[in-house]
Amino acid sequence: MNGWALLNKIIWNKPNAMPSSVESRFTNVYEPVFLFVRKGSKYKYYFSVDELRLPVSSNFTINKRPEDILGLAVRNTLFKDKKGKREGCVKKVYRTKDGDGCVLALVRWEDGEESLAIVNDFFEKSKIEIDLVYPRGDCKEFPRPKLPSVVDFDDKKELRTSSASSFTSSPSCSYNYKGKYKTSPDNRGASPGARKSLFGEYLVLQRRYKILQPVIADYLRFWRRKSGITTKEIDKLLGYSATAGHWFRKDAGSWGRGGSIPLPDDWFRLKEILGFDDIYDRWVTECHLVLQTVKPHPKGKNPGDVWNIKTQHFPESHFATFPEKLVRRCILAGCPSGGVVLDPFAGSGTTGKVAQNLGREAILIELIPEYLRIIKKRCRVVKVKLKD
Repeated sequence: MNGWALLNKIIWNKPNAMPSSVESRFTNVYEPVFLFVRKGSKYKYYFSVDELRLPVSSNFTINKRPEDILGLAVRNTLFKDKKGKREGCVKKVYRTKDGDGCVLALVRWEDGEESLAIVNDFFEKSKIEIDLVYPRGDCKEFPRPKLPSVVDFDDKKELRTSSASSFTSSPSCSYNYKGKYKTSPDNRGASPGARKSLFGEYLVLQRRYKILQPVIADYLRFWRRKSGITTKEIDKLLGYSATAGHWFRKDAGSWGRGGSIPLPDDWFRLKEILGFDDIYDRWVTECHLVLQTVKPHPKGKNPGDVWNIKTQHFPESHFATFPEKLVRRCILAGCPSGGVVLDPFAGSGTTGKVAQNLGREAILIELIPEYLRIIKKRCRVVKVKLKD
């Protein structure tokens, strides 16, 4: 719609809405709040739901122990075989003896090969967020990721379980789903609950860190220019078709169109071709096993698109004002700390007041001069610019 895309239609439900005097229709007790963003992959927008998350009443994983993953199936789509993926089973579970006490799993793959892998904490996000720093404060160099210490795979102790657990699947790692979608598992959907109903809990090998793709693209561009090779030549050397070009792009397009990050195996093959250094090797290639189950987000529940917020009376005006709680949610979700909020229909200045309380600036536009007095009273610092 004119270059804009509608992400959400949020329902603001008013528990204390005034009853209607009209008897020929239902009383209106809600208003829609529309979340629009610029349409197109070249635009980036800010959205954060973390400060709006709700407490979780129960935690499915609260009583799970690391050793309970013994026997779970493992899926690997990062290091692909000829079939496009690998599957295996957890045969042993260990904990390192260092201060961090990292959990490790010995995975036996379907081809008989065995490998050790780090197991992600059940209560943490699936990818670790890291900081980037510039060496010697020189912004002309590539930023370095601040990664945790390298895990010592040799200094470990095996963890054993004496009784069967709700986590434990059959030793063969076969799935015992008997539901209505058995003949067509592709219908299971993408939600954790749907996957659990079909297969139970299982582990997936994923990248260990959250990677900033534009940083990697800049890095690879530098080394590709230095080597004087084209993306088509890289594709030919790697046996791909129209794949390498995505590693050097920084736009966020739809699946298969925008920039992407090389898989771990491809990273090291690309390193042989371009001859780049090792500053990003761990960041890009380290992996860990992530439990796939029904569990809450570590920071709480997404508040959803129905907001129950009471209307707020404002004695200094006869017109309706938005409750500050509603404005607060919108600003926290769509404007970063220190950002600027625009309200082209300022009214009594509720947006400006809430924005200032949250450490944001606000640009307010109002055509009625009489409302300026109310805005000045509600907002601490106001710079007035009158239009002739």
